[in-house]
Amino acid sequence: MGVVSGNLLDGFDACIGKLEQLGDLSAAAAALEAAAALVAGTAKGMAPVDTGALRNSIGYSVSRHETGAAATIYATAEYAPYVEFGTGGHGAASSVDTSGSAMDPGARPSYTLDHRGQAARPFMYPAFKACESEIEKMIMDAILGALE
Repeated sequence: MGVVSGNLLDGFDACIGKLEQLGDLSAAAAALEAAAALVAGTAKGMAPVDTGALRNSIGYSVSRHETGAAATIYATAEYAPYVEFGTGGHGAASSVDTSGSAMDPGARPSYTLDHRGQAARPFMYPAFKACESEIEKMIMDAILGALE
């Protein structure tokens, strides 16, 4: 059998008041914006550079709405996904007919692997992972600061 002591409720009203202050998450949203800038800057440093177009296409945006905020880190270069994730092998149609006769109109062409594809050279995900603990700290500091 437990006994509820009046001491357990000491400061409860103050705690509720602090939690209600969290309704204004502008400090956390500002921390999220700083975190997005950090990740975008880190990604720019990690992106492979040939002409600089990929690096220059990296940016971020933060959208605030009634229930919170969201950050998006992006690269607008058309080929950014191919750099991040790589490509599969590429083949060219060969003259070899797998059905038996190259003259057969119903024949399906076979393919030979003539290009291994491009290996992935990730820069976005590693940038996020490199900043992850700093992001958590930035947001936690903002929330704790709002509670003070």
